[in-house]
Amino acid sequence: MLRPGIRQMWSSFGLEMQQPEDVARFIVHCIADSSLDGASLLVALGQATNIEVGLRETMDTWMGEENARESRTVEGAVKAKAVSFPSGGGSLWLAADLVIA
Repeated sequence: MLRPGIRQMWSSFGLEMQQPEDVARFIVHCIADSSLDGASLLVALGQATNIEVGLRETMDTWMGEENARESRTVEGAVKAKAVSFPSGGGSLWLAADLVIA
């Protein structure tokens, strides 16, 4: 649901609206493809781009070197602590300030 005026503003710039079916299609794709566990996807114009690699490669720049180093330390520590669901439906990673299921 868009806030009032956003749809009109978006259209006035000639931009296409994101279609719910596109987002739904990529959600199903991520559920079906376990290699995408934990991936960050940008869905736009019916295409999905995995932005995780780019985020990792530039982490020192946008997060700062000290915070990036700390984040890598936390990530390395929690990888050994993954909790698998009995149904085999993925993993649950616990980080210092983030819970992703």
